[in-house]
Amino acid sequence: MSSTDDWIGEDWEAHCMALAAIYYGIEGFQTVPSRHGGDLGIEAFTHTGVAVQCYAARANTSVDERYRNQRKKLTEDLAKLERHTPEVVRLLGETKIKNYLFMVPVFDSRRIVQHATAKSSEYRAKNLPHLHPEFRVTVVTDEIFAECKPKLQRQQSKLRELIDAGRVRLSPIGNLHPVRDLGVHPAIEVDGLPEIPPYVPRDIDRTLDDLTLNGGLVVIEGNSAAGKTRCAFEALVRNKPKASWESVLIPADGKALRQVIDTGYNFRNMVVWLDDLEEYMSSDGLNENIARTLCPDGRNDVLLLCTLRSKAKLELFATRPETEGMRGDRLLSPGRSIAKTIRLDRALSKRERRAAIRHASDIRIAQALAVTDDTGLAEFISAGPLAVERWLDGEHGANELGSALVSAAVDIRLTGYLSPLPREWIEACATVYLEERRKHRLTASDFSLAWEWATHEIQGASSCLIPKGNNTYSAFDYLIDYRQTAAEASAPHSDFAGFRELMVLKKIPGDVWHELFDRIALTDPYFLSCASRAEMVGHPALLADFQRKLQSRSIDLSHISDDQIITLVRSCVAINFCVGCMIQTTGLDFGLVVERLITALNIEPNAPLDVTDPRVEDLLYALHVIACDARPDLGERPSGKAIKDLSPDLIFALASVFIEHNAQPGAYIWLACAARIGVELASELINEMEKPRELIELESAKAYLWSDHARLPGGTADD
Repeated sequence: MSSTDDWIGEDWEAHCMALAAIYYGIEGFQTVPSRHGGDLGIEAFTHTGVAVQCYAARANTSVDERYRNQRKKLTEDLAKLERHTPEVVRLLGETKIKNYLFMVPVFDSRRIVQHATAKSSEYRAKNLPHLHPEFRVTVVTDEIFAECKPKLQRQQSKLRELIDAGRVRLSPIGNLHPVRDLGVHPAIEVDGLPEIPPYVPRDIDRTLDDLTLNGGLVVIEGNSAAGKTRCAFEALVRNKPKASWESVLIPADGKALRQVIDTGYNFRNMVVWLDDLEEYMSSDGLNENIARTLCPDGRNDVLLLCTLRSKAKLELFATRPETEGMRGDRLLSPGRSIAKTIRLDRALSKRERRAAIRHASDIRIAQALAVTDDTGLAEFISAGPLAVERWLDGEHGANELGSALVSAAVDIRLTGYLSPLPREWIEACATVYLEERRKHRLTASDFSLAWEWATHEIQGASSCLIPKGNNTYSAFDYLIDYRQTAAEASAPHSDFAGFRELMVLKKIPGDVWHELFDRIALTDPYFLSCASRAEMVGHPALLADFQRKLQSRSIDLSHISDDQIITLVRSCVAINFCVGCMIQTTGLDFGLVVERLITALNIEPNAPLDVTDPRVEDLLYALHVIACDARPDLGERPSGKAIKDLSPDLIFALASVFIEHNAQPGAYIWLACAARIGVELASELINEMEKPRELIELESAKAYLWSDHARLPGGTADD
């Protein structure tokens, strides 16, 4: 926009802050929220001594009135700098303000410049500890950042494209509905009562308030239907008057979040809402460096507020000792996490029950309190147990086809396919759960009624299947938890790592795997991970077909994306399966996979690798896990033989990156590989390097795996 007076205060401030962030760079530009603790006379500053304060007077005023308004505002803001000296000093740290930019849409009186000059002299004479000896007040318009305007317009245009395509939603907090927009489970409907029951305060609320007001990555973890999303929503509403949040960004998935970042959009005074965090943690989604980009140290105006099912965390973020510090771990793992995680129990504490009693005039809360089993309040109100009951009732005659649709969606999700499911996939798999005599008599009308049953909101609350747009659906996460828990409970005890996870996969009907095979595309991000999981539990068809295509050269490694390889690695980590073995099982050439991943890093001689880049982090994580699982440093291993023809310089360059960032035991393993294939410097370094503790523990763990103590149920250590 041009510099006219046709602005309102908040819009002008946002416009100026966006331009300044581009000009100064996000790392050197710090906004100063005023909502919590009051205005200190500056709205942003740089660590080089520039302070920015914005002001838009009422539109359509005379020159004289505009001058008087601007003079009054500038005088008041400078007085705040002096009045709040201790707070400003704590805010700025060692930075001293040298250039104070008073940004206005337009100024057309020389007297405001004269006033700024006089104030500059006046405040230099005060010798305030946070002002530079050469302190100066400059009255400017947005033309001072004219070179940044085209970039800002491009950013805004790209963001608008994402919004119009439904990839993201950006809205003021007050315009968002907790159920329809933010994912709070609907409550049971009762005539005469509000759509959402009164909020029952939870024990974590006070701690959650402190965490959210400090910004950064905050995760509420708990079982499905524990009340995580409602708790997060209430924290937003409760703290909005004290926080600087102006809007909420809701990305459709992790890739959409990265797309917003790629536009260069200036994240400030914002909440990024990530309900069901696991859905944002794909290889092209959220990771530690993205979180740090959005919430750099020293800033609290951006909050990533997330919910996470405990079972999803166990499945998707399972870690091993040898992967500590690599991708995924630092985001969530205990002791090293950058996330501030707080756990919400499904069952109410005694204090919470007393609080709930005060709201017992709402019959839904009264009925929940009267339940004598272990059902939680949010669980009851969102109809979690009723959804399970409906699902099981359907299976036993209430609506067999509808129940089959639900079972299909739940089991496809458990195969490791995390995206919303096309309707035709669910219908094709649903017949697996029906008796033969019923399968061949199904009509379009039967399916229509079954879908109506499966998506029906139970007493106005959650449905078993939840529409996700574009004719896709997801299973109610409470049902996924229920199926996993039941499968794990029926599994025999075993010390074998990943055994319980494999037993969950074994419970999935074979024909579900087969129907999935007929529909999943080679280019799908989950292709390799689903194919590998299927092969582990005795359904090798998809992998075999993939192997035949490799052997016939109708496809090669170029048909597989880096993201698919990374997703395969993460899938194997989640169920404790050897990544090296799985790569070889797929038929992919291990050496070429390693070469592909290293080449993608684009390591340049004498140029430091940007490990803050999300793609670089993903690739390093995959190479770290591959090293620890496949042990290519051991020449007698197939993996060791596979890399012997790779470029020694390439392997040594990779080892150097791991050494630089002290990423053990990957650094030791890749350095040993470089030494084994003829890099003299690598040989010298490996002789000087002590074998990492993590590698010793890893070797001990694998020795245990093949001992008599770790036999599979019903088998022997040699099976």
